[in-house]
Amino acid sequence: MSIFLAISISITIMLGATLMYLASSHQQVTSRKLPRRWALLVGMMLLGVALMLLNEFYGAATSVFFEVTLLSLLWTIAPALFAYIASRKKQ
Repeated sequence: MSIFLAISISITIMLGATLMYLASSHQQVTSRKLPRRWALLVGMMLLGVALMLLNEFYGAATSVFFEVTLLSLLWTIAPALFAYIASRKKQ
């Protein structure tokens, strides 16, 4: 796998995870309502595309492990980061 493909798969997973976070009712990025259905749908499609691309180079278990690990990392860091940024704006 080339480094370009690895970076694009990682970016695809990050975009999908971010869109799924924005579809959450507990997101702290904006105070206005976002189109939840479309953000969730596009986020899931991006994660599906990333999983298919990973399956081309690795086995199914390795692909799922990589994607779930990156999703867990992003969904742990993103809420804390956005809450920190929101609290800094209020001060």
